[in-house]
Formats: sequence, C-alpha cells, structure tokens
Amino acid sequence: MVVANTHGLVVPDLLTAQGYMWLITTYDPRTVLPAPALETFRAWRGDPYTGTPPEGSTAARQREALLTDLADRGNYLFTRNELEQFTLRGEAVPLIPTRATSIVPPGFEIPVAMMLPDTTTVDQIIGSVSENGIAHYHLTGKGKTAKPDEGVLKALEARVPIVVLARVPSDQTVDPADITYQAIFPVYIHRYSRKASMLELDVSQAYAFDTPAQTALSAPIAPDFRVHERRWSFRVVKRRLHQPLFSRDVMDAYQGRCAVCGLDVPELLEAAHIIPDRDDDGLAWVRNGMALCKNHHAAYDANLLAVSPDLTISVAPPLLVAPATAGSALRDILASLHGAPLKVIPADKQQQPDSGCLATRFTEFQQKWSIPATPMEKAGPTSGSYT
Repeated sequence: MVVANTHGLVVPDLLTAQGYMWLITTYDPRTVLPAPALETFRAWRGDPYTGTPPEGSTAARQREALLTDLADRGNYLFTRNELEQFTLRGEAVPLIPTRATSIVPPGFEIPVAMMLPDTTTVDQIIGSVSENGIAHYHLTGKGKTAKPDEGVLKALEARVPIVVLARVPSDQTVDPADITYQAIFPVYIHRYSRKASMLELDVSQAYAFDTPAQTALSAPIAPDFRVHERRWSFRVVKRRLHQPLFSRDVMDAYQGRCAVCGLDVPELLEAAHIIPDRDDDGLAWVRNGMALCKNHHAAYDANLLAVSPDLTISVAPPLLVAPATAGSALRDILASLHGAPLKVIPADKQQQPDSGCLATRFTEFQQKWSIPATPMEKAGPTSGSYT
C-alpha cells in the first residue's frame, strides 16, 4: 500500500531505516505523509521527532503574552544581564538557556526561546535567509555532537512560535553580562536536517506585527510548511530583521536627539530612513538614516519636510502659506524650519547622512511640489559626508 503526498512522491507505509533517514533529511515529514503514517514513524528508532503533544491552553496564553510583551517593547536588543532579569507581568521569566540552547521558563514544557551560541551572530543568521524566508543555522560540533537538544525538537514538532536570540557582533571586548543579543520573533523551527547538521528557521513572519496575518501571535500551528507554495518577499523579511540594529545605530549616532528639532525624549524618537526601506536602495545603514521625532518623521515620510544634501531643511510650499483656520501652531512651527540647518548632526563623519541618499530623496520632494532644481543640485553631490 502506498500513500500520495504533496510532493508527488510514492512513499510506502513502512520504510527501511535508511529510507526513513533519507525522508527526514530531504523533506519535512509533515508535508509528505498523512498523520497516521507519522504516528508509525514516530516509533522508529532514531526518529528526531519526540511525539510532543500540542501545547496546553494555559502555556499557549503565556507564550502569546511573552511574544506580545516583546512586540510592545519595540526594542529587540537585550544584554545577557537584561535577559537574566527579564520579567513578564511582574514575574521573573529569565530568558537564559536552562540546558543547551533551549529556554524553558517555569510553567512551560516546550521552549519559548533558543539562544544561539555566541559563535553564531545575528548577521550570519540574516545573511543565511533564503528567498522563501528560511534562515539556516548550522549546528555546532561534529558528528553526533552536532545536533539540537530535545527542547528544540519539541518546538519543531509542536509547531509553536519561539524567540531566537542571536549575538550582536561588537568590535570591542565586553563583559559577558553586557553581550548584546537580538531577539528575533515569532520564529518557527521549520525543519531539522540531520544529514546537513542544520536547523531551518522560518523567520518570514518576524516583526510583522502590523500585518493582518499577525493579529494573533499565538497561532495554534505554524505557517504552511509547503514552502514552495509560499511567496514571501525576500527583501521585506531581511529589512525587518535589520531594523533593530539600524535603530540602535542611528539613535547612538544622533545621541538620542531629533536631527530637526533636538528633542531628546526617547519615547518620541524614531530612526527614519532617508531612502525608504521599501526601495531597493533603502538600506538599513546608519548613513541612510536620521533620528527624528514622531512629528518630523511623519512629515519627512510624507514629503512635507525635506533635507537637502547641504543639510538644509525645506518645508513643502502649502505649509508656508498661513492657513485661514485656527489651531495652526504646529503648521507655524514646521514653516519656521524652512531654510534652517539640521539642529543635530553626528560628530563622526562616517555616521553623517550620505549626500547621495539625501540628493535622491530631496529630488523626490522637489518633483512632488514642482520645485525647480538649482544648477548645483542638477550637478549632483560631490561628497558623501560633510565637514
């Protein structure tokens, strides 16, 4: 007797041990076999899947609360010390591995997170993301030691969203307690390839909290595992993963102050892209960014406010005309910025806005409001930084 499957393969109900090992290292069995066949295979010796039952409702709610809390924080960079002292609803929930890489706080049986070894950086994980939104994590060790711990396999089979903690590289030697990790979530462990000693991590939904599909972080099952049927935007996934480090670097460069008005309230500041991150050239690069308060960020994104390559602020013509209605204080403040220089500029030339990025964006502003370019602007920028 044979069974049909989504890959068009013909798979006998019973496989030899060698055939089964080929199966689990070539495909995710959940996309190949029906549930009854999986139950049979779970009994096979050497099966990496643990037969973990679905997560209980109480633990599922706690998992959702954890992911929601992380999403609400907006800052996805944590030192090891902060992870050790992490709290959720007033209770201590240390996000530090209890064994191997799995993080299983009290009240959970299936890990809520996994911390990658410090030899694997977040840059390496992001760099490994394929066009279908899958990151590839090569297990450390050799031979039989190069395998995930049981907790990771439980998360794979239970299809629960987890947090992946990957070290942020640093040029300086730091105390172990101050090592910074980026929290990537929600992540689903897509597949374990024993042959390649590799975990495939589905990061396609990471940080996508504002999309309709992400209204429930506690989805009872993982996304469709038939990857060839999904069409994820490779650029969008990588852009989201780069955002936390981009925000940190921009805020550090501007010393936590708005480039336009100098406001220094962290809760009201955002890292703005000069060339929008939706564009091919909208890189998550500190020189393609400026720290802006929420008002000026919104105005900049709407091309109501612009910054020329010589770091001079321009305001859209409609805002320069005094309105006939009351309540125009904010409009007057914006209009007063016209022709003024940026108030805050990074001291390090290597962190100052790139003149090419500014020129591209300023041209867009001019075209929107039919503002003719000057001869110098037509000639283009001659330098990438400012003295």
